Amino acid sequence: MKSVPPSKEMGQNFGVSEHAAAGCLVEEELRKSEARYRTLFEESPVALWEEDFSAVQAYLLGLPDPGPSGWKAFLQDHPEIVDEAIRRVRIVDVNQATLNFLKVTKKEEVIEGFSQTITEETRSALLLQLLAILEGKRRIEFDAPGMTVAGEPLISALQWVAIGSDPVDYSQVLVSTSDVTLARQAEELQVQSYRAVQKAVAGTIYAMARIVESRDPYTAGHQQGVARLAVAIGREMGLEHEQVNGLMMAALIHDLGKINVPSEILAKPTRLTPLEFSLIQTHSQSGYEILKEIEFPWPVARMVLEHHERFDGSGYPQGLSGEEILLEARILAVADVVEAMASHRPYRPALGIEAALEEIRAKRGTSFDPRVADACLTLFLEKGLTL
Repeated sequence: MKSVPPSKEMGQNFGVSEHAAAGCLVEEELRKSEARYRTLFEESPVALWEEDFSAVQAYLLGLPDPGPSGWKAFLQDHPEIVDEAIRRVRIVDVNQATLNFLKVTKKEEVIEGFSQTITEETRSALLLQLLAILEGKRRIEFDAPGMTVAGEPLISALQWVAIGSDPVDYSQVLVSTSDVTLARQAEELQVQSYRAVQKAVAGTIYAMARIVESRDPYTAGHQQGVARLAVAIGREMGLEHEQVNGLMMAALIHDLGKINVPSEILAKPTRLTPLEFSLIQTHSQSGYEILKEIEFPWPVARMVLEHHERFDGSGYPQGLSGEEILLEARILAVADVVEAMASHRPYRPALGIEAALEEIRAKRGTSFDPRVADACLTLFLEKGLTL
């Protein structure tokens, strides 16, 4: 039997059917993809929120230009705008892990009770989300102190991600949440404990300093003067805050070892004999021996031991040089000389700050670390520091 070629109309119908079939396949894949997403969302052990920020975005985009101060300052100055933006946030869905996380049983309690979880601290976290939208960010991470719907304190670590391919679409934002309340509280307790230890250590050091100066009235205030100058030099050199704190503590007791030197030598109104001077020189080692077993947060004992070492190796008690000497000890060396020369001593009147600075300038790179010397000279000659 002779075959009959398909008519044009049949071909057109076949094409339409093929197109419809392809459309159905696409729709089926979309349904499967959505089903997989919903399953992953619901069954995830991680607390997940799905939020719609499209109304928030539309509101923010209608705001006036913030000018040179920027959006952050603008929003901080207009809390009413932040409040209005918060009211426009829509919670679309939450998973079971979120219900467990917030200690509620129904999704409606979270979706409808969202405003109840907002605290003054949480506002700052929401401000980050508003800024992310204004700046076109698609992902941010932050902590959000707040409370559960039941009113219990809660600190959440959140990952906020705008999903979808459109870079300006914030209608679907996925937020993963974990409870870090205990961890953050433990960190805060650790900080408080550390501060308490620092306070106790500082009190002990101040007591030690008073003991030293009670035996040597002519150098009363010397250690405090050295501490002030050493701290100024350390800051000028860009030392970290904690490093400067340690430097100050060591400076306050850098002459602690003098409690082992006879008081008549310390207060002698005439120039010391070589033997007497050798006894004075033992104070660095003596101070170290007193302090070495104390567990300071900083290398205080070593700073005390090395504060009479010299950059070229000519100092004592170990004859260290250059980088062998702790940086803080090199700073103490300069501060000690400047304060001592500028102040009165039993065997001579004060030489003055000009003579002290000339000494530092003359021995820069030999006795004294050139960086430390330069910082000291800059403070006095360019920045107006006074003792």
